[in-house]
Amino acid sequence: MKKIYIVNVLGAPSPTAVVLVEENNDIANWRKLAYNAYYFLQAKEINFSKMAIIKLKDKNNYDFKFIQIKKTDDIVEFESNANCGNSMVACARAVYKQDNISLTNIDTGLKISVEKNENSFDLNVTSLVGKNVNSAKIKENFENSKFSLINIVAPYIIVNAEDFGIKTNEELLTLNENNRDILERAKKLRKDIAKKYDFDENSEFPKIALVLNNSNNLCARTIYLNNWHPGLPLTGAISIQLASKIKGSVIYNENFQGNEILTPKGPKIINIDIDDNGQILTCKILNIKPYGNIDTYDFNE
Repeated sequence: MKKIYIVNVLGAPSPTAVVLVEENNDIANWRKLAYNAYYFLQAKEINFSKMAIIKLKDKNNYDFKFIQIKKTDDIVEFESNANCGNSMVACARAVYKQDNISLTNIDTGLKISVEKNENSFDLNVTSLVGKNVNSAKIKENFENSKFSLINIVAPYIIVNAEDFGIKTNEELLTLNENNRDILERAKKLRKDIAKKYDFDENSEFPKIALVLNNSNNLCARTIYLNNWHPGLPLTGAISIQLASKIKGSVIYNENFQGNEILTPKGPKIINIDIDDNGQILTCKILNIKPYGNIDTYDFNE
């Protein structure tokens, strides 16, 4: 018998189905487990688009595997070998008792610790400490669009939203299904750049982010499963904040000293310190809000 927790985080595009397992074979045979859990939850008409399998490694330390669910018509596909910060926080929320929780992505090596506050969580990305950001950027012109490609926690194509005719934070934050022209242009640019740099054309990665940077704050939107993300991925927040600090990136602003990224679901607060040699000293996302209740199901394959 396994436990499945349906857990949400404010700003995530959907809940994460968190499957708690006890055997290493359950993670090794993750695809079979994921299909069985997916259809078990579908029969209960539960809406979710992400899944995570976690296993307790030792006291408060968990192995983590992220699974992106992609459905086209009646065909269901799973993509793994990726990072998802919101899903990692959802896992910590599901199993949190009273001590900090650490999770390590078994595919990518990304390690985080999650600390619970009274009404929120703080996320410390411990595995980024010591990494050098100077090798993380590529700046090019492509089909009259300037972009920076950064791959620290996940590959992200970052473009200046002004190149899409977006001048204000309000314009960027209120993009919706009525802005199909901007959405389709961003999707095409993502697809073309992914092809140029030999990414899997069927993958959700690299992601693309439209960003405004002024001296007061950053403002960003991304795309999730071919539509506007309702908030901002935590991996996107880290990538954008890093790009804003790298000289030469398309969103670098030497006057920007803030730690806030505006999103449709409220601001994300990211503290990233980088030394003069480009090494990351700290990387923390603060005040991540839970959303809704946790629903629990007993699941027997």
